[in-house]
Amino acid sequence: MKNRISLWALGLLFTALFLMPQAWGATCTNASFSGTYAYNEAGVFLFATANVGTLTADGAGNFTFSEAAFNTLFPGSLLGGGSQLSNETATGTYIVNGDCTFTLTFHPSNMNCYSHGPCLFPIHFDGVLVRGATAFYIIATDPVVQGSGAGIKI
Repeated sequence: MKNRISLWALGLLFTALFLMPQAWGATCTNASFSGTYAYNEAGVFLFATANVGTLTADGAGNFTFSEAAFNTLFPGSLLGGGSQLSNETATGTYIVNGDCTFTLTFHPSNMNCYSHGPCLFPIHFDGVLVRGATAFYIIATDPVVQGSGAGIKI
């Protein structure tokens, strides 16, 4: 009985050491990030915001997105008090690294910042593709934008 447990443990160790790294060693390129993803993101961009929408990546480093954004403007802020729901669209670029991490850049010239007019600066996110690039997680990397989100291929 002890020998069977030892052989089983040795087999498990062999699997973990020699076979599993191949599964973990996924490599990605820009082409890995392609198709349409449903996503949600929440955070702070001068005010609290929550967004849901679609992001379509072309596999060549470009994307478009369309979202519904709910923004809570803090009373007494520069933008006034209250809340609003807005529809946002934009385009941008991305770069996928071999380890499946990536950066997204939303370009300001074609992005309406929560119905308050054009954005004055690019907005950057870092992310990681998971589950064979059928899903992703993102986090904002700009000082004035704080938030994170996730998406799944549809």
